[in-house]
Amino acid sequence: MKMINLVKLSSKYKYIVLDFDGTIVNLNVDWVTLKNKLYKRFNCKYNFKSKSIFDMISKISDEDVNDTLMTIKKFESISVNQNFEVIPQIFLQLKKLKSFYIISNNHSETINSILKKLNFPIDKNRIIGVDTFFSLKPNIKNFNKLLELNSDYRLKNYVYIGDKESDKIFAKKAKIDFYYVQNFLK
Repeated sequence: MKMINLVKLSSKYKYIVLDFDGTIVNLNVDWVTLKNKLYKRFNCKYNFKSKSIFDMISKISDEDVNDTLMTIKKFESISVNQNFEVIPQIFLQLKKLKSFYIISNNHSETINSILKKLNFPIDKNRIIGVDTFFSLKPNIKNFNKLLELNSDYRLKNYVYIGDKESDKIFAKKAKIDFYYVQNFLK
């Protein structure tokens, strides 16, 4: 498979949009413990069908949103402090881009903190995290926010890059092109 370059891709698409964990960095968060903690905390109230984080978050009411977001942020903050790994091939290519956006299931403060640690701060408006709408991919609420921010509703101008099948489903639901991050790695 031929390696794709982000800079070349930016000549085809006006808006390069990326996932964060697994695409730009690996957070190494203990997701299993986080899922179990949320499940134990809220299952009596909501009677979840599974321990899927998407299932849980889609059912949590507004009154429990802040508690849930703080739990997610706390688990991710461990990675910010010590445990994340940069994906160097992507990070080096991002430095060459004039602009890009991040739509992620991670908390936007986690993303900002890590990018600051890497001396690579970006405008907060270019980061849309789980806390923006308390919505997880593949739900496209977060993408609709990006369309609104740019006032550009021509979907052919957008591309999404991610590492998981849920990222591909997200792009398909948003009706935009998609590439797996592996296409950008040597």
